[in-house]
Amino acid sequence: MEIEIEELTAEKEKEQDKDKRRELIDELKDRKIELADTKKRIQKLIMLDNKIILLMDTAQDSLYSALMSLISQDIQRDQKYKFVEQSGHSGKFGTTTNRLRGIPALFTTQVIDDTRQARHHEKNRRFVHVNPDTSIRKIDSAMRLIGQKYGLLPEEYDEDVVSSADEERAKKIVDRLVKKLIHHSKPFKPKESGIKIAFTKAIKNGIGGDPNDVWRMTVMDRVMRYLTTITTINMDSRPKLIDTETEGKFFFITTFEDLRETLQLMGLVPVLLDRT
Repeated sequence: MEIEIEELTAEKEKEQDKDKRRELIDELKDRKIELADTKKRIQKLIMLDNKIILLMDTAQDSLYSALMSLISQDIQRDQKYKFVEQSGHSGKFGTTTNRLRGIPALFTTQVIDDTRQARHHEKNRRFVHVNPDTSIRKIDSAMRLIGQKYGLLPEEYDEDVVSSADEERAKKIVDRLVKKLIHHSKPFKPKESGIKIAFTKAIKNGIGGDPNDVWRMTVMDRVMRYLTTITTINMDSRPKLIDTETEGKFFFITTFEDLRETLQLMGLVPVLLDRT
């Protein structure tokens, strides 16, 4: 529309006939009004699929309150957020709408006790929490690495700790894996894993505890999330089912090795393996 306005403006400047010039002026006014109305209704689209958000320091509880509806995955449609911003041209303040689409991967770190926060229990259900085991051996190893980081020459650090070539190789592996995951997920709808697990009933029956404890649902959900992720990561060595009606759509089949790795990562007793 802006290009059309520029063309009408140029045509008006060249036009010599007064009547036609007046018509161009009126048409130009209508286009400018239409453009202004369109700009008022413009929404910024922010794509969050395949994005990773890293919070490297302890975040305020208000941030989780703002993000909870986004990361909860309760709805599939776009989410809208309104905020006030100042125009760069006129300097006036106005309301702008952002449209958020997709679900990012969110990683947070914190060292404070938030058990008294209002959203503690909700965060504990929705997030996968990892508490490092600060054993004497790990502390001693960390102190040794800190000394090597600051005290060794670059060549010595490459030889004794980790080489730059290994770091680059690891980056390439992760980059290749991410591309494979994105390619595999394209034909599927949101929340579809693209994984076939033949022993879900055994997993469900293997989760013990009080039958009335709602946390059993959280454990089941986390096990399945871990399991589908690990299966997809091992896609090159897993059998698959091909959907002949949809090009490029196939389902990787989970193995017991994927289940074993899931239980090890979650720190669960491998009872499920015996029951299956």
